[in-house]
Parts: sequence; structure tokens; C-alpha cells
Amino acid sequence: MQGKDLPLCYTRWQCQYGQACGPASAATPCSRCRRVQPLCAHVGSTAHAEKLKRSVSAFSPFFGGRLQPWQRARIGQAQGRTGYVLGPHIPAGCPGSLNVRLPMASYSSAKEFVSAVIAQYRAMKNYTDTGYVQVRLQAGHYVIYFQTALGEGGDFRFTFDRPHPYRPLRHKVTRQVVGRCRGKSYLSSNSPDGSSSVELIDDFDMAIAGATGISGGAAHTIASLLFDEVGGWSLADLTRPRLRSPKKVDGISCYRVTGLHGRYPVTLFVGIDDLIIRKISCRRLNSDEVRLDVDTLATPAPEYFDVPRAEA
Repeated sequence: MQGKDLPLCYTRWQCQYGQACGPASAATPCSRCRRVQPLCAHVGSTAHAEKLKRSVSAFSPFFGGRLQPWQRARIGQAQGRTGYVLGPHIPAGCPGSLNVRLPMASYSSAKEFVSAVIAQYRAMKNYTDTGYVQVRLQAGHYVIYFQTALGEGGDFRFTFDRPHPYRPLRHKVTRQVVGRCRGKSYLSSNSPDGSSSVELIDDFDMAIAGATGISGGAAHTIASLLFDEVGGWSLADLTRPRLRSPKKVDGISCYRVTGLHGRYPVTLFVGIDDLIIRKISCRRLNSDEVRLDVDTLATPAPEYFDVPRAEA
């Protein structure tokens, strides 16, 4: 059967192993939207929907041939009606779209997708967020709340409130700040008894390292995304990455990327529309790191990044 006679039309894409996926007619454009789209299909009957389902199951490179529940639901909507079922990046003005989001056909692999996310962070000039890290220990759970700010010229400030890890003393909270202001790196601490200290550190990487463990890893996560000079393990070192079906974090639809940090599973939740990391679940640390109120346009006042003063 020739491509023009097929009720479904596809475009070639590459699976995670770099192999071309799709039938021989993969280059056939859609006869209505005139675009070559991943899994662009006219669904005019139940039979056509069944063909679409078999095609998704057979050729989806990220799901290993398994049809996900959200895919089944969308295909179910398509049965018995005339419309379109389009892959990601639906062309503007294509009428009747059912808006089926199949994951990241424009990237050849999940690793390439993670690299694109990191590249976006490295290009940022301004960034602010709030969030928390929920740490789960045998002695009990506790939450570290934090705020992040990136300003002009590479100024940086990460503030976090760390409760005492011992449960009877959990009400004692220490506020700590790690940052850089006009090239000067520092690490400050405000104890529950009212005393405070500030340590100036020559190397920004060492300042971040000093705050990594006590912040539940959150200080290093954001600093390694924004700055090249911050060493240690980063998301670029994620092994065996795989792209999973979308889920929501704080009402925001996110792609899920799973992988390994050493031998421990890690799951990233990345916003579909903005490629901003909203949540990281790490089995090694037994923690969930959640980032809220992310703003890449706001410019904090320059004095916000000033080195805190120590008080006796």
C-alpha cells in the first residue's frame, strides 16, 4: 500500500538507541495539516484508532512498546469521531487537535533532553524560586525550606532553614546562607540561640560544598545547574536516563525522567512548557526536593546579595 493510501501518517524519529523508528511510509505528510508530524493521524473510526494504538505501542521509543494510561485515554477519545491525533509540538492553527502529547520526539534520547534542560539553566541571567526538601530518616522526617536568587553578574544567594535532625530538638531551626556577591563567596549561619557567624571562602565551589549536605543537597542542585564552576555530581551525570509519562507537580504538567545516581534511582520532574525542574526525588538521600514559584524574569535588588553581617 502506498503512503498516500494509508489512513495514518507518520514522520520518522529516532529511538533512544539512535535507530530510525516508524513504518516505511514515515515521511508521508498529513493530508490535512500538511505537516510532517510525529504520530500525526486522522482518526475517523474505531478501526483507525486501533491502528493508531498498535502503532504507538510498537514504535514508541521511550515506553518500550507499552501503551501508557494517558495514551489509552486519548486514543479512546478519538474513537468514533473525526479529528487529529498529533504528537508533541502541534502545529499552530491545525483544527480539531486532540493534543496528545507524546514525549519529546524532537530529542533523540532522554540524555539529550536532560542536556537541553541544563543548557537552558546555564543561559539564565536571572532566577528566583522558593521550595523545600523533605528528608526521610529512620529517626523521623523533617523539612528544609529554602529560597534561591540569581542576579546580574553572577551574584547568587541560597537561604535555607534547617531544623535540628534530632526529633525532640526539631523546634530549633538554624538559618544558613551560601552565596556570592561581586566575586566574594561566603557561608553564614544564624543559630537558634541568636548568635551568627560568617565565613568568607575563596572558592565558590567550596562554599557550595559546605552547604550541600546540611541543605539536603538543594544548594548543590541549583548551583550546579546555573554555574559551570560548581563541581561534583550533577544531573548531566545521570546514568541510564529514561523519559516516562507526564505527571503534575503543584498543578504544573511535567515530563518525568528516571535514571541512576550510582546505584540509587533518581526521578526528575521537568515542566513541559518551560523545561524548568520542579521536583527531584532521590533514593540515595531519601528526599524529595520541590521548587515552587520559579521566576526567570525577576531581577532581585543588588543589595539582596550582600554578605550578611555576623552578630555575637
